[in-house]
Amino acid sequence: MTMAGRFKSLIPKRIRSAFGHAVIRAAQIETLIRRIDALERAVAELSPEIVPVSPEVDAVIQSFVHTHDLHGLNVAVSKNDLMFQYISREQPDKAAAYRWYLESGFQMYQIVEQIVASKWGALGRVQSVLDFASGYGRLTRFLVRGLPPDRVWVAEIKKRAVDFQRAQFGVGGFVSTVSPGELHMDERFDFIFVASLFSHLPDSTFAPWLQRLCDLLAPRGLIAFSVHDMAREGESSAHNGEQDPRISFEATSEEMVLFSEDAALNPDAYGVSSVNEAYVAKVVAALRSGTWRYWRYPKALHQRQDLYILSRDPLDDCAHIPLPRFAGL
Repeated sequence: MTMAGRFKSLIPKRIRSAFGHAVIRAAQIETLIRRIDALERAVAELSPEIVPVSPEVDAVIQSFVHTHDLHGLNVAVSKNDLMFQYISREQPDKAAAYRWYLESGFQMYQIVEQIVASKWGALGRVQSVLDFASGYGRLTRFLVRGLPPDRVWVAEIKKRAVDFQRAQFGVGGFVSTVSPGELHMDERFDFIFVASLFSHLPDSTFAPWLQRLCDLLAPRGLIAFSVHDMAREGESSAHNGEQDPRISFEATSEEMVLFSEDAALNPDAYGVSSVNEAYVAKVVAALRSGTWRYWRYPKALHQRQDLYILSRDPLDDCAHIPLPRFAGL
């Protein structure tokens, strides 16, 4: 008898039997999960492009529109909008999810409005705005109310998302790339807004992407982007000369559990990251084409992410912009 056989003979038969049944049950559960996953994807593919709304949801939408005087707002949401799906998982009540989705997009619009007004006097005076990593238009639907659509651009790595926004909102758009070095674009923008991209990037692409986006700015332009602060992991948010630049990255993504007709991004390139202010300061100090300054607004975006505003225009002072707070639900 082999060593493995002798060892097996020492284990009581009932334990061996129970273990065998557990292995079989685990395999059956795994098979069931795969079948449920395939069924959910099939249902998603059969669903209409625009998420249908019930009378209850429509009442919430109309209340939101009336409260903010946004009559005529395009409230179409794509079934492939992963941000809407993520919010729906966080808030299972469909009406509340719609409200959160719209309110969060409107807060981003108000942030853009205030930042632009601090430099140009009013949103309507800026000639070009780029919503980079725009998703399916959570912000775009509001931007086209404050600006003519031909002054608004969107960029997203998923072509279907760009096509959706072009069709729904009449904006300009281009498909982004995984690598910043592969993004070739001649257009220059006065203001670039980047929500929830740098909160997903690893160290290897964080600085290159910020440099590439700064290259897309007009000479006197501004860029604002959001990050997860390292305080989420227990580190102090205060920046001082002794703080070491730090970034943490986890190769995981909500795209692994949500459903879309778009191909999921590689979690090694798009996961979950957190940085401290010293890290951002180091990246900004290394930017080319001018002397760049930054202003940090802790938890300004949805009370979850820090917002950084960058400029190389020596006349800019973005230290005391009255950014709106997100009230939640």
